[in-house]
Amino acid sequence: MGRRKDIRNLAYGLLHTFVSRHNDDDGYWALGKLHALAQAQGATRLAFDLWGDAQADTAAIVSAMRARYGDWLRQGLRRHGFPAGYLARATVSMDFEREDLRRRIAGMGSDAPPMVCAVNLIDALGRDYGLQIVLPCRPHDPVRARRSARATPSCA
Repeated sequence: MGRRKDIRNLAYGLLHTFVSRHNDDDGYWALGKLHALAQAQGATRLAFDLWGDAQADTAAIVSAMRARYGDWLRQGLRRHGFPAGYLARATVSMDFEREDLRRRIAGMGSDAPPMVCAVNLIDALGRDYGLQIVLPCRPHDPVRARRSARATPSCA
């Protein structure tokens, strides 16, 4: 069986993979699209559980992220030798429009508002392996955003 520090490493990998510019949804940065979803719902916070049951009214972007990162985490647990039920919960949360953290992103060369993204992996004993990162993120705007070459072209 894996060691607890491996869970911390998985949390780190999950967080940094999730906030990466390579985390695309249809060629656009997934965090920007999640920010736009939260904004459309009149919220500044969005969270979801990678293990929990998907709700019928969940947005497509959230379903895609749950599937992608739920699989990513299951593979990581298997790779490190953890049993299937080792983690009780795995959550990703995003707090957008955090102007109180503007100084934390001052040197990043962006005028986008700060956000906090957090990953919490909770094992069966209730231990929380949580990490968070502060970075700039603006809501997705299809006029302003560039689509990645990694986007899957649609067939007509």
